[in-house]
Amino acid sequence: MRWFEKLRKILTKPRVLLCIALLTPAVFFAVPPGDILLRGGSCTLLSQEGMVLHVFRDRASGSFQEWISIDELPAYFIHAVLMAEDKRFYRHFGIDPIALVRAMRQNISSLKLVSGASTITQQLVRILYAGRLPKNSFLRKIFESMYALKLELHYTKREILEAYLNLVPFPNNCAGAAMASRRLFNHDARHLTPEESCALAVFIRRTSMAQDAFVRRFEGLHLKLVGAGIIAQDKKNDQQIRDFTASLFSSMKESAGSKNIQLVENQFNRGGIAPHFVAFFKEKFPAAKGKIVATLSANMNNTIREIVKNEIESVKKFGGTNGAVLVIEVPENDGPLLLRAMVGSVDYYDESEGQVNGALSIRSAGSTLKPFIYALAIDLFEYRPWTLLSDTPFGFETDVEGEIFQPQNYDLRFWGSMTLRDALATSRNIPAVWLMRKIGDEKFYAFLESAGFDHLRKGPHHHGPGMALGSAGASLLQLVTAYAAFASKGEMRPLCVGKLSDGTEIACGIRKKLFSEKSAYYITHILADREARRRAFGKRNFQDFPFEVASKTGTSSDYRDAWIIGYTEKYVVGVWVGNFSGKKMQGVSGGYGAGRIFHQVMRMLAHGATPRFHYPASWTTKSACRLTGKLAGAHCRASVELVSENDRLDKLCDVCPLPLSKMTKFGISKPEIISPADGQVFLLDPHISSSVQQIPIVIHCPAGNAARWSYKINEGIRKSLSSSISMPVALVPGSHTVRIFEGDALVKEVRFQVVQ
Repeated sequence: MRWFEKLRKILTKPRVLLCIALLTPAVFFAVPPGDILLRGGSCTLLSQEGMVLHVFRDRASGSFQEWISIDELPAYFIHAVLMAEDKRFYRHFGIDPIALVRAMRQNISSLKLVSGASTITQQLVRILYAGRLPKNSFLRKIFESMYALKLELHYTKREILEAYLNLVPFPNNCAGAAMASRRLFNHDARHLTPEESCALAVFIRRTSMAQDAFVRRFEGLHLKLVGAGIIAQDKKNDQQIRDFTASLFSSMKESAGSKNIQLVENQFNRGGIAPHFVAFFKEKFPAAKGKIVATLSANMNNTIREIVKNEIESVKKFGGTNGAVLVIEVPENDGPLLLRAMVGSVDYYDESEGQVNGALSIRSAGSTLKPFIYALAIDLFEYRPWTLLSDTPFGFETDVEGEIFQPQNYDLRFWGSMTLRDALATSRNIPAVWLMRKIGDEKFYAFLESAGFDHLRKGPHHHGPGMALGSAGASLLQLVTAYAAFASKGEMRPLCVGKLSDGTEIACGIRKKLFSEKSAYYITHILADREARRRAFGKRNFQDFPFEVASKTGTSSDYRDAWIIGYTEKYVVGVWVGNFSGKKMQGVSGGYGAGRIFHQVMRMLAHGATPRFHYPASWTTKSACRLTGKLAGAHCRASVELVSENDRLDKLCDVCPLPLSKMTKFGISKPEIISPADGQVFLLDPHISSSVQQIPIVIHCPAGNAARWSYKINEGIRKSLSSSISMPVALVPGSHTVRIFEGDALVKEVRFQVVQ
């Protein structure tokens, strides 16, 4: 400890102590106090149209504050404040010696503390440094003076006065002239009258005051302002002035005292334009301060709220009571997404569950996650929209011993071989589960986490293959921001919810590549294919528009949740319909329950325009056979496929029936067994009636020359094969065969198994 003793001896030398005593004040006054001390206040949230959505209380003081430039305040209000609080403000350096002498004389003559002679700068110090000042009144005055000098050294008089006018306390838990004017006079501080200005100046730092005291102070200050030529002479007589002042006081007290703090806070919500968004903003950005222009459109939000309210009436008879809508805009540039509307429930002010935000609630996601599975399959396995998948029964063991998972389709039927386009557009469950198994539970779970599904906690093995059918859950906000990646060439962008006055964006989320640009284009082309969709949803459905819209529905088990997520190149819209209690609805699917709202919102956003998707100029369109996934012939049931410059779709379909002359041309001379596939295994479900457990036997062959071909199932009778056939066969445990003969010669054999 020798070094410590040496240091102590050095520091206790008189010269060193003198240097420290001289340098400490110099350092104190030289270090800037920091701009944040002068830019305090609460947060005022405005809509895109400039409407006040909400004014939040300041977290530190608990008061309502709204910052306003000193240049926007009436000159007579500023003069009234200076006249009342510090008339020599521009002639001192934070401490007023003349006022100090006067205060000392008053205090000595009264034998008690009557006046503190505080300047406006000292009053500001009390607000800014409230936690640093000592409790002892004498020491507090010394520290006030030091901090006042410090502020005067680093800021102009204008900056100090502006901070004071925005932070000084007023009655009813308000801070600053802007908020006090709204609260006490119900209008903007920019429009204060001379009398209102005088009244506010009288109320500074006096949160409660008797009427007699107010009248006396008001008349005195008003007289000074008239005498200084700041405001015009009032023509009223003394009694009329007293009556006017008393009336003004009464109206101010009534406005200030009639509502509790919660109702004061609600006053600035302007009838609940976007209460769910306000609550979301407050929770997500609790430290936000100043004036913030939200990306949300008040007009759009109001219109969508009315759409939800009206359309839910049509769903109530089927047990659905609530709905939520989220709209985000995808800018043409590379900027962040913009949140334009958030309606979290039918009625925010409903006492039972109105304040639940359906846009943020985690619900069973149904089929809304399927597009991500197919996008990953395109990237990982080079699948294409014309790649063939199988919609046939299959099952596999889970992590639970003895448990078999056997996915079922919505209609409890199997459609056999089909293209990836048809599987996604018609939302078949079995191909989606099979693909997710191929991708892997862990990989898909990790993808969801990277895409912003931050509620996942239990790991991939807990959810298992059910993730393909929405078992992991999702919220509208998560789905809409993730779907926006399809409209953004595979890139997920941050979500901007507002901007500060200096242009700084307030956003959440990250920028990340979720899948390739090619996947984004292919999935968009599929989800916008109304013809492919009609096979499952009918010729007339709520996803049909006179312009291009990509959309995907979702319906959870037992009809508890109905979803639809859709987008154009400019907007992404998410809709949820259901019950916050989790109660089942009666057959309300995503296409109907959420589709009704979705259709109206999309038409409203289009506003008479006809948006369409744009794809790379080097990509082409071709017709693909929906049965074989090959280039369609004249007799194929075809779909229009978007084909990139690096992909090939040029092998002509050789299966679909063609005239005999064309068969010879294309070399098609023998039948083909389309279903089942060779080696396929089918699982017999003991919980389902065997009468409905069937597989399709599909054989395609050229027409004519019936004597040449025949077929036989197992050891049954050989039957002639003169044209294509498609017939259901009951599932019977054991090994099975389908054979095709040309004359007596076996030309084709497919073996499959059925297991219990």
